[in-house]
Amino acid sequence: SFLIYISPVKGANINAIPHPSPDEFFELNYPDFNILLVEDEDSVRMFGAHALRDFGFNVMDVRTAEEALETIAQNSKKIDLLITDITLGSMDGYSLARLVKQELPDLKIVITSGYDQSTVANIEIENSLFLSKPYTLKELVTIAIRALKD
Repeated sequence: SFLIYISPVKGANINAIPHPSPDEFFELNYPDFNILLVEDEDSVRMFGAHALRDFGFNVMDVRTAEEALETIAQNSKKIDLLITDITLGSMDGYSLARLVKQELPDLKIVITSGYDQSTVANIEIENSLFLSKPYTLKELVTIAIRALKD
């Protein structure tokens, strides 16, 4: 265990802490949304799933495209958003997104990558957004909300 001592700041204005604007966080009923997160790097997947769950989303997280397809086939819940990395091993995220779109044409998709967006700009998938790695918790949650709102 450890102790942290924080000195009080005279004249601090707690109300000065900025709050997110309504444009940043939309009024959605987050627990009604199911997100499938596909990421082969364990630490990134755990970070993303934890961040989205903390915000109130229902999250299913898997390592591979094959696990994602199996999850979709076996899950009775409607999946509202697929967040997938581009590089997943045996199948890339774009191929996964195209396969899933055949079954779920209205599905919203967020593609993540450590590559620059201009590198993958020529690959278009309907109803998809791009998120560059590394990303922050706020960026991940914001793009998930944006994808679901559109």
